[in-house]
Order: sequence, then structure tokens, then C-alpha cells
Amino acid sequence: MFDTARHLIGKGFHHVATQFGYDATEPKQKRRAPSGIISSEDLMLQQTGRNQVTSDVHDLYRNFSVAAWAIRRHLDYVATFSFKASTKDEGFNSALEEMMGIWQRPYNCDVAGVHPFYRQLRLLEACSVYAGDTGFYKLDWGALQGIEGDCIRNPPEATAGWYGAENKRRWVHGIEVNGYGKRLNYALWSRNGNGYEFDQTVGSRDFIHHGFYHRFNQVRGVSPMTSAINSLKDVYEGSDYALAKIKVSQLFALAIYSDTEDASGELYRQEPTPTDLDGDGEVEEGDEEEAERYSVDLHNGPIKLELAGKDRAEFLESRTPSTETVNFLKMCLSIALKSLDIPFNFWDEAYTNFFGSRAAWLVYNRSALTRRLDLQEVLRQITVWLLTVWQKNAALKRGNLRLALPRGWTMEDVKFEWVPLGMPWWKPSEELDAELKAVAAGLKDPYQVCKEHGFGDWEDNVRAIAKARKFAASLDVPIFFGAPQQKPEKAEKPKRGAAA
Repeated sequence: MFDTARHLIGKGFHHVATQFGYDATEPKQKRRAPSGIISSEDLMLQQTGRNQVTSDVHDLYRNFSVAAWAIRRHLDYVATFSFKASTKDEGFNSALEEMMGIWQRPYNCDVAGVHPFYRQLRLLEACSVYAGDTGFYKLDWGALQGIEGDCIRNPPEATAGWYGAENKRRWVHGIEVNGYGKRLNYALWSRNGNGYEFDQTVGSRDFIHHGFYHRFNQVRGVSPMTSAINSLKDVYEGSDYALAKIKVSQLFALAIYSDTEDASGELYRQEPTPTDLDGDGEVEEGDEEEAERYSVDLHNGPIKLELAGKDRAEFLESRTPSTETVNFLKMCLSIALKSLDIPFNFWDEAYTNFFGSRAAWLVYNRSALTRRLDLQEVLRQITVWLLTVWQKNAALKRGNLRLALPRGWTMEDVKFEWVPLGMPWWKPSEELDAELKAVAAGLKDPYQVCKEHGFGDWEDNVRAIAKARKFAASLDVPIFFGAPQQKPEKAEKPKRGAAA
């Protein structure tokens, strides 16, 4: 068969080859050539590299306020939830919600008795941002121990490669997996100064693993800020250099330029002082010509300069940083914030108008959805585990948190939900009207509206309104919810002599 491309290339038409392939596969001198090697993320980021990334992100959080703010803003949108029981038994729902609230206190949920659960959840997500992944170690009595990513390492007895006769196993940066990638065990270490000390190996049933993943065969998570570290460090260092240049330029205030040899000043002239300029021990004629002719003190209020001849004076201006430099630093910062999907106008509120801010938030809120779902799965595992622990406590009559299911119930009958914190309305007067119309048209329900905007549970709200109405009525105090009720108009009395 006649090969057209090869024939044309043989005739000298080398550019035709690009029509029969991918330009990205052709090496160019303009950019770095691709390696052509496809490896797993766990091989590309070894333990030393993981430590370096984690250390860099921690340093940025400590020293660069923008990086610290970006991480906190990420946590605000993805790591705040409230527990809601939704079984058919309202009494059981109230008891379970009360019990969950008690457990979330530091001395119940944290093995160290320091962090309440809402903060534990934020720290779980924050440590995933720092190191790529982290986890909770579940203790028998119902407490959690947070394990940071750098404390998950291969145990001392771990060997390189696969092992085991029937079921292949191997250790990947502190996690034992089988041939399918299923997590089997976790090797936990404790920090010992600047080093680490092996603690124990725990099974996957006792450990909740949470991290950032973007490939199927990935065992350890990778921090999303890995791609932004260099940009953030450049902006941080560049702003420091620009500030240093501004400070240096402020040391020089006034420069006087003289174009004539006999220039003299009238008010601020300083008579030449004979000076031994050549260092020969004698003051010779002409040495005084190099002496200072003007002496100006800028610290004594307004001054007036009268210069002779073509002499001139100029105030030095730094012009630092330039507009181009500022715009470039903003662009680098904007690119770095994209690692967490944060819009630039979150950092600079004046960057866009109301509609641009609203559109940016809608896009960001969609990107934050997957992280909320990941954390909701963590919360589901924690809740199922707690229900089991509390049932055992009830059976063994131990502990303060005990749960007895209603007669005939199983764990499948215990329905619950962790509701993420909603976003308040931007323009309540307009958006409330739109929400009411959506509910009236059947496009939404009151439960969904309350969840989306952080108004709690709709049924709880209705109960609270009914309670408020009853209490106000008992004191004969009129109270209205919604539009004020119109009082009936009194009929005018007919005038005397008028027909009835």
C-alpha cells in the first residue's frame, strides 16, 4: 500500500507529518520535552518528596498570610456540618441528636480532650491540604485520634515489592494493600523530635482514611497545593524584595545636580572647607573645589532652595513596585489560588461587581461539592461506628453515652444526615421572593431552601414558630409571621337624616 505521508516526507515535505499525528508528541526546542514515562503517583512522590511538600505548605501557612487565608476559606466552605436524625420516631430523633451533641464535646470525641468535633473535622481537611491525606484512628471507647499524613510510614519490618504466597501484598508509604489496591493495614508513627518512632499497625476497620486523589491506582493522597507552592513562594519573596527596595529608596530624599564649576548658593551655601584630598599631608590649592557646596536639612519643616547657574534639585522617587510588577504578582497569586478552586475576587473583593462575585461564587460552590461529599462519607463512617459503640455501652451498662434502639429496630432503621452549612442570601428581599415562587411552583421544597441557606431544619422551624405563637397568645401579645394582617375597616355610621 502506498504510504502518502512517508512519500511526501521523502520528497522533503516534512511539515505534512503533523497532519497525521499529535503535535504534543513531537519534541520542540521551545519547551521541555515530555519524558514519555507513565508512573503511579506513589512512585512519582516518594517519602522524601512528600516530606518536602508538606514542609513547604506548612511554611507558607506560617509565614504567608494569603496562603493561610486560602486554606481557611477552603475549610469554611467544605468542613462545617450539623447532625440531623431523620427516623420515623420523633422522640428517638431528639434523643439521638442530643447524644451526638454531647459526644462532640472535646472530652468525649478527642482522645487528647482538646478539640471539639467541629474543629477535629476542620483539622482533618486542613491536614489533607497540607500533606495530601490524613486520618482518624477509632478507639474502642468512642474517641478519635487524628493522625497526620507524615506519621503514616512503612513499618520497620516492611520489605520492598510484593510478598505473600496467595494474596499479593505490599507496603506503599505506610499503607499495606493487596493486589487490587484495597487497604489492609496502616503503620502509625509518633514524632520524636525531628525524627519518628514506630508506634503500631492498625487494621483498616479501625482507621478512616481521607485525602485528595485524582487517579484510580493512587494509594496515598497528594496535596492540591503542590502545583501552587512555587508560585506562592515567588509572590511571597517578590513582595519582600519590592518592599525592601521601597525602604532603601526612602533613605535618599534630595539630589542636587551642578553643571557649572562656579555655582554657588545664596541661602544654603556652605563655604568650601580646605581638605587634604590627595592624602599627601598638605592642603593644596584646588582641594576645596570638591567640598560640599549645599547643605540641606529636610527635617526642619518647609525649605526654600536658591541655586546658582544651571544647578538643579530633584526629589528621588522610588516608583517601586511598578504597575507591571503589581499586575504580574496578582496574576501569579490568581493562578496559585486556583489550586483550591478559589476565585480571585474572594481575595480582592473590589476586583469585580456584584454579579461577577455572585457568578464566581456559584462556580466555586459547585467545585466545593465533591469535597463536602468526601467529608460526608467520613461523617457517615464515624456515625455508624458510634452507634455500634453506644449500643455496646447500653448492653454492657458502661459509659455515659448509651443507645437502645426501639423494639424491632435494626441499624438500617436509624436514618440520619450530616447537613453542610448553607450560604445566606446575597439580596434577601429579591432572593426570598424567588425562593417562595420556586416552592409554589414545585421546583423546590422548604427543606431544601433551609439547607441551602443555613436556616436549620424546616420542621424544627415550624415547631418553633408554633411554640412562639402559643407563648405570645398566652400573654395576649399579637405576633405575626409573614405579611402583617390587615385589620377590618369599621363601617361608617350613617349621618342623621340620611336614608338607611
